[in-house]
Amino acid sequence: MIQIRNGSRSFPLVFILVFTLSSLAYSPANARGKRPPTPVVVAEATSMELAPLSWLSGTVFSDEAIVISAELEARLTWVAKPGTHVKKNAVIARLDDTFIRIEIDEARADIRSEEANLRFFTQEEKRLQRLAKRNNAAQTQLDKTQSEKAQSASVLARAKTRLARSEERLARTVITAPFPGVISKRHVNVGSWLSQSDEIVDLVNDQNLLVRAYMPIPYRTFLKHETFIQARLGREIKPAKLARIITAGDAESRLMEIHLQPPFPDMTVGQFIQIAVPSANPGSFLAVPRDALVVRSRETAVYTVNDEDTAMRIAINTGVASGQWIAVEGEINEGDRVVIRGGERLRPGQQVRILAPQN
Repeated sequence: MIQIRNGSRSFPLVFILVFTLSSLAYSPANARGKRPPTPVVVAEATSMELAPLSWLSGTVFSDEAIVISAELEARLTWVAKPGTHVKKNAVIARLDDTFIRIEIDEARADIRSEEANLRFFTQEEKRLQRLAKRNNAAQTQLDKTQSEKAQSASVLARAKTRLARSEERLARTVITAPFPGVISKRHVNVGSWLSQSDEIVDLVNDQNLLVRAYMPIPYRTFLKHETFIQARLGREIKPAKLARIITAGDAESRLMEIHLQPPFPDMTVGQFIQIAVPSANPGSFLAVPRDALVVRSRETAVYTVNDEDTAMRIAINTGVASGQWIAVEGEINEGDRVVIRGGERLRPGQQVRILAPQN
């Protein structure tokens, strides 16, 4: 038995005793302790209706796109450049109007001349009518004046018609946009002589856009008007509203055209997009989010979390997929919690700590 006496020489012995007892209490087993729970995010396995989807290629196009052509023969004096954004009724091209303005001046001169002749014949007719009442004028002379008056009125009408036609042609030398849009292509340059129907520019309404895709005719059975279908651009998936189905299919390709509202912002004409069209009637399946799948070379599995927050590996078979959900078969039930984040390094039987999902 070790006795500790009072005095300064007893303190080193006390220190050695305490250090020895502490060393005996410490061991590697006590130092290791338990592994901390792995943080994960979970979702519930859910029964839902799913339909098999076929991904088709679609292209963005403008619902208003036309070729602006010349309506008369003239020389092109000005045209908007490609890429120019224009409003409705904005000027996009001008044609030389020199000869048309000369025709207008000529027609106005003819009108003034015939109006003078018509006034003269009208006054002469009134004068002869007064004389005829007094038997001082021959009926033949009155008849001749009335005939000349009618001819003058006819000539005046034709002159006014020529003026109206020339003014209309003058108006058509200024070519305006029938709707707002962008000049996508210029076919001719300033100085070119244009004949009627010659193409000048292409005008595209870059705000009134749709997505065009072609699907097999039998798929029409599984689509309804005013429904939403999935669209994918890169890695992003959004619902796209079905705008119209062109029910006249092509006899050779056996395809039918469909149009959708663009689901993504700032889309442009000609842009490529993918859409998912149901290829069969929907059925009821047990489904989990795609992120829950742990795919290996030999099997596909999911990790479920039991009431003790312990992870269990469940081998499953996959089935119909729709969007972020996929049908599964295996030892998994509706309402089971499946790991959708943090399952990459999980091991069966490992404790987990459930986190709230982040948007």
